[in-house]
Amino acid sequence: MKKLIKILKWIIPVSLVLTVISAALLFFLPDAYPNIVQGSNGFGPFDFRLSYSADAVMTVLSHFDGDKESAYMTFFVFDYIFLACYTVFTFSVPLIIYARDDKHYLLFRAAAFSSVMSMLFNVLENICIMNLVRITPFFTDGDVNLSSGLTTLKWVFTGIWLLSTVFLLIVTAVDCVRKNKTKNKNVSKSAV
Repeated sequence: MKKLIKILKWIIPVSLVLTVISAALLFFLPDAYPNIVQGSNGFGPFDFRLSYSADAVMTVLSHFDGDKESAYMTFFVFDYIFLACYTVFTFSVPLIIYARDDKHYLLFRAAAFSSVMSMLFNVLENICIMNLVRITPFFTDGDVNLSSGLTTLKWVFTGIWLLSTVFLLIVTAVDCVRKNKTKNKNVSKSAV
């Protein structure tokens, strides 16, 4: 367990730094997020919203300013880089918390599972959005509903990860404080 903690102690900061760098690339490189915002006349990427309608997709994609397929493909390349770094980070954080005190297995499982599911739904969502971009204007409401549903599920699992990780951190911290108090009481009693 101590070896795992040592490994995770450097994985978490490295993955956090890589996540921040990849997010900066995604948001600030002109060919990534700014290109989608400009081309969509301010609407932005579909996957940044909780959900979207077929009318919104049709309006954005049919009036996209520039080569929409190239713009979305470039955006998704940076999104996948971000997603890889982000997933390592979101999986490692609950793992190191759990490695400190392995009492709260269900909370750990909820955090780890939601991290993986968020990543999975993000990948599927990106594939569906790219499909919508390619087949515009011939997509169906079902195509958009599937894509929008995957987007919603991604955000739901991201929220579950956040809540379960914070709760895992709190209960683990409380348990560690209790252990230290008990240990200190036992040490002072044995010293007397």
